[in-house]
Amino acid sequence: MASTPTPAYTTRDGRPYQISAAGTFFHPDTAPQVAAVLDSLIASRKKARIFLGNTTTGDAWAEEHDCHGTIGRSMGPVKVPLMVAPRQAGGHHLLDHCIVAILVGKNTWAYRHPSFSTGAWTTRPCSVVDGKKTYTMETLHNGTVYGCHTTPASAQRLVAFMTGQRMAA
Repeated sequence: MASTPTPAYTTRDGRPYQISAAGTFFHPDTAPQVAAVLDSLIASRKKARIFLGNTTTGDAWAEEHDCHGTIGRSMGPVKVPLMVAPRQAGGHHLLDHCIVAILVGKNTWAYRHPSFSTGAWTTRPCSVVDGKKTYTMETLHNGTVYGCHTTPASAQRLVAFMTGQRMAA
């Protein structure tokens, strides 16, 4: 059941929050649509891929960690949304006010900023030897080397994850 945060704020721990009808505490700058989707995901326990970024421009950050799993809620008097990684019992506080997109299935977006962009992700061959490993591919984000990979398939999986073509890395 989706809920819209109340326009009022509370300062139980000295900081302002939006509080949804479901009792979730959101950052004051969290978009109402994002809060409603997060409350729905908390209730459904459905897996999601969160894209964090600049909420003014819609540009996603190149973030691949702590952005896939189920959305939970913290315990205690201030119940903030958490990103709970697969096979984990707890998670990290979610930067709910920095969400620019939420993917809930292949090509299924629960929320997407009107100007959402992951940037330009590409791959190219390389030859880098680091100890016993040989890297044959590198990924680039907006023309800058992001990472090196031992196989072309590994590079393609990362690009697909970072662009929202796949849910998990």
